[in-house]
Amino acid sequence: MAGKATSKPSKAPKPKPAKRSKSPAKPKARAAAAKKAAKIRKAAAPKPSAPARSVGSPKVRSGDADLSVAGQIYQRGKLAPGILHIDTASGRIVRVSKSTALDEHLDFGKKVLLPGALDLHVHFREPGHTHKEDFLSGSTSAAFGGVTGFVDMPNTLPATTTLRAAKDKLALAASKSVVDYAVWAGGTWYTQELPDMLKVCAGVKTYLGASTGDLLLEDIGRLQAILSAAATAGKPVVLHAEAQRVLQQLRRSEAGVADHDQLRPPLAEVEAIYDAMKAVAAIKKAPVVHIAHAASTDAIQAATAAKFSTGVCPHHLLLDTDAPLRHAYGKMNPPLRSPAAREALWKVFAAGKIPILESDHAPHTSVEKEDNFHAAPSGVPGVETMMPLLLAQAKAGHVDLRTVVDAATVNPAALIGASDRGALEPGLRADFAVYEWKPTKVDEDNLHSKCGWSPFDGHNAIFPSHTFLAGRAVMEEHELVAAAGSGRSILPLKL
Repeated sequence: MAGKATSKPSKAPKPKPAKRSKSPAKPKARAAAAKKAAKIRKAAAPKPSAPARSVGSPKVRSGDADLSVAGQIYQRGKLAPGILHIDTASGRIVRVSKSTALDEHLDFGKKVLLPGALDLHVHFREPGHTHKEDFLSGSTSAAFGGVTGFVDMPNTLPATTTLRAAKDKLALAASKSVVDYAVWAGGTWYTQELPDMLKVCAGVKTYLGASTGDLLLEDIGRLQAILSAAATAGKPVVLHAEAQRVLQQLRRSEAGVADHDQLRPPLAEVEAIYDAMKAVAAIKKAPVVHIAHAASTDAIQAATAAKFSTGVCPHHLLLDTDAPLRHAYGKMNPPLRSPAAREALWKVFAAGKIPILESDHAPHTSVEKEDNFHAAPSGVPGVETMMPLLLAQAKAGHVDLRTVVDAATVNPAALIGASDRGALEPGLRADFAVYEWKPTKVDEDNLHSKCGWSPFDGHNAIFPSHTFLAGRAVMEEHELVAAAGSGRSILPLKL
């Protein structure tokens, strides 16, 4: 078993070919997706809760912990044999022992226990576009990818731009999600309800360039108002950083991913970050500003100079304009860059200079993605493959394990103030996933998104066999065991 993190990142991994040679006609894929969705609904139906399977022999009783879980435990960048003692009533880790097993004991042997990932950037399409995804299918995908919490983006239908829309979306998540959840408020020209929204939302998401939905904001004065409201509430502002004026100047018809790259260049990212810098400089108190899905080293350099947080997605790290993706399966915003640009971005991430890993899970159906490229929607699924893909890169020695794990756990938790999770330490929540630590291949037919496809089909990945939320199994032996609605709000809420 290769459990230890490597100390030096090597050269960037080469993109793997993705299988996109399927017939343009997709009745079979749509039928498979429908069958998959029905299977998820059946698996997530409420059922009598079963006790955890006892794997080891009972040894010790404990008044403050009732479950012990043994394996190769990740703590502060290292893997070492250990046993988590968990109080399942509170869902928290009581202690980490070297050898003591309790009455209720799960022994995973040489399998690796990693903290559950927190994905700050998902589009689970509910309400309004549930033919693409919903909170049940999206959260199920998350659980099967080792993700135990997510924050949903506001560009739904209706958009999350009012207090009522935010509360309604949270209620939907509460009734369906199998992992923990939160939502972003949409930052637009309408800011009247923003202070109240920030009492129930993780922060604000603002689009400085047009993308999916109609949340574009070009008014710097309104951006200043959004930044001020977030600062007062102590919440972060997440920016889709592509300057609309640059996109407008370059606008023309496009036929493929190389065209898309040219029409939404790194300059658009940099200009948007400069606009945000000027807006921050004009207000008295600034919030934490996070640049989502940075797709170029130019964007990282500009954001770093501005003292902004940055996030990066697996598709920008592992795919580029040479990827063999047919139709619009490789279309997203910001776009895939050239192989050289992708490799440069990988090196910055591997050096630990991008603090947050996010999926930007944005599913669309095959019918939508096989439309004319110019008209096809932007976005790819990714919440289920985010951790598995990057863990395979760590196993191969391309990036330090700590860089990957921290970027998906403690760092995103810190950004939204979720101080109760992100590490396998006493007092924190027992959210974790169990990995066999042997790479397999991504098979899009085995994934759980309603869309039924993946741009990473055929890539190396390390998927979890079990996922635990607050000490209780959500997914066990690659089967969903949690009921719909078993997830809880990441933030304390009074709706």
